[in-house]
Amino acid sequence: MFTNEFQTVVFLSKENASIYLSDDEYFVRTNDYFDISIRLEEDLSIKSREENKKALKDFSIAQTMNWEEKEISRVYSIIENAQKNISKKTPSVLQDTLFLIKTSGKENFDAYYTAKKAIVIPKTELKFLWITPRKKDVMGTYVHEYMHIFTRLNTAKRNELYKIIGFEILNDFKLPNTLENRRITNPDFLDLNFGIKLKDSLGNSEFYTLLLTSKYDKYDGKKGLASYLNTLLGYADVSLYRINENGEVLDNPLPFSEEFLKKVGTISTYRYGADEIIAEAFQVMITENIESNSEYSERDKQIITELQAELKK
Repeated sequence: MFTNEFQTVVFLSKENASIYLSDDEYFVRTNDYFDISIRLEEDLSIKSREENKKALKDFSIAQTMNWEEKEISRVYSIIENAQKNISKKTPSVLQDTLFLIKTSGKENFDAYYTAKKAIVIPKTELKFLWITPRKKDVMGTYVHEYMHIFTRLNTAKRNELYKIIGFEILNDFKLPNTLENRRITNPDFLDLNFGIKLKDSLGNSEFYTLLLTSKYDKYDGKKGLASYLNTLLGYADVSLYRINENGEVLDNPLPFSEEFLKKVGTISTYRYGADEIIAEAFQVMITENIESNSEYSERDKQIITELQAELKK
């Protein structure tokens, strides 16, 4: 455990990490079939919802690992730099305590994710942390994950941040079974019921939602060459879906329109939901000087200016 002027940082052992994750609400939110099948790489369609959710929870907890001393030293050094940079612009994002959990990465496709006040780090991301470019890249990822923790713990503020890129909470939101069965859960998202208002081909304004789903109706092993690198890549699709006047999401995936891209900006191509777009914008805000960087559009700069202003309120 380390305590500095910014927050307390706790590296959880395998035993303590297992306990910490055991009551995470992510295990309640997951889709009970497809979501879990692609993680466990097994067709679970014949098993019950309760069996599938328990299987995912048991599998995820089993992936926790103990930290090595050199890993703790290197990760803490990068975390401390991230804390310093965040505190200069938006110190409110730093919660009282940050927990760090090491896993095999198998439970979430070797990707970082967050749980409660913890950043979960796959072991593959703990390599070469003494190399300067690598340290800079990893620090940006930690900053991104900090925002996921902040939005999870501050839902009212989260809703205001989402509005910056055009997303608002919808009271009526119904997913058809055809979409629900193919839905892939991101551990960093709390709620699905957010929509963005866009104009259709006739100029009518309607709400659309952004969903991460499978391109296929059934888990059937590896799909394509990409799946041999990462099972998720062979199945995942992120698209817009129109919401009708009754709040029903229509199962008809649509590509990102020009109007959508104008609203959410082009800060990142990682558009797996509103929270990811905001987290990536926050990372850029903290780690880069976008005013002198010509690759960012005026809309990108506007998003980051409004993001910083909202976080200072």
